[in-house]
Amino acid sequence: MLHHFIKKVSGLLLVIGPSAFFLIGALDYDVGSLGQMGPGFLPLTFGLIGLVLGLLIFVTDYQSGITNDDDQNKVTWPVREILFVSLSILFFSLSIEYFGLFFSAFLSVLICTISSGKPFEWRRTVSWSLLLAGTTCIVFIVALGLPMKFFPEWI
Repeated sequence: MLHHFIKKVSGLLLVIGPSAFFLIGALDYDVGSLGQMGPGFLPLTFGLIGLVLGLLIFVTDYQSGITNDDDQNKVTWPVREILFVSLSILFFSLSIEYFGLFFSAFLSVLICTISSGKPFEWRRTVSWSLLLAGTTCIVFIVALGLPMKFFPEWI
């Protein structure tokens, strides 16, 4: 019973802790108004939203009751998923200069899909990878104007 309470409180702290950090950090900056937002406006807003959502999650979870089901005590780490997502991030960070943003994002999404453990569907995976890589390029290169290579120079 104490184990379930500790799990719920630790989940609460994982949501409310970072939110409180942003909220407290935002108090050092000028918040401004809705018409002229200061540098502290967004951290303050996100901190408040996180605090409210964290409290709502905790209250609804706590009201759902505490069960003594032994299956809930078993914690399994998704090792395969953690490994492949970490490899995908590492690949992206090491390959973006050589392959460009589009191919790096495309191949990173492909690496992440291996982690699911489900049967590999080529059409679906490639289409989603193309969509995500294209969207990434549009957002970062076109919309934000970041000086990144869309395709590698050797193409």
